[in-house]
Amino acid sequence: MSDAKYIGGGLYATNYGYQIELRLGYHENEPAVYLEPEVYRELVKYAESVWQLKKDPMSDFNTRLTDTEKRLSELAARVMTLEERWKGKPVTARPVPASAAEWQTSVRPGPPGSRGP
Repeated sequence: MSDAKYIGGGLYATNYGYQIELRLGYHENEPAVYLEPEVYRELVKYAESVWQLKKDPMSDFNTRLTDTEKRLSELAARVMTLEERWKGKPVTARPVPASAAEWQTSVRPGPPGSRGP
C-alpha cells in the first residue's frame, strides 16, 4: 500500500525519506517529479516572491529584534556621551512621588517663564 497523499489539483505526494515524489492524476502515474530539500526551499522562495506570500512570522520578529537592538545600542552611546559631558558636575534628583496625587502636585507647572514648580 502506498503512503501517497492527495494534496489537491490532481497532485499526489509520497515521502521517500530524502525526497518528496509528486505525480499527476494517480499515485502510480508516470512521470514523477522528485523534490530534494534544497529544491523544495527554492520552490518555496520562488512561490513567496511570485505570489507575495506572507513570510515566516519569526522573520518579522527577528527584523524587529535587530532594529530594537540597534536602537538600544544607539541610545546607550548617547547615554555614555551625556555621562561624559556631565562627569564631575553635581546632579540633583527629585524624590519619587509615593502616590498619584503627590505626583500630580509635583509636576504642576510653575508661573509662566519658570522651569517647573
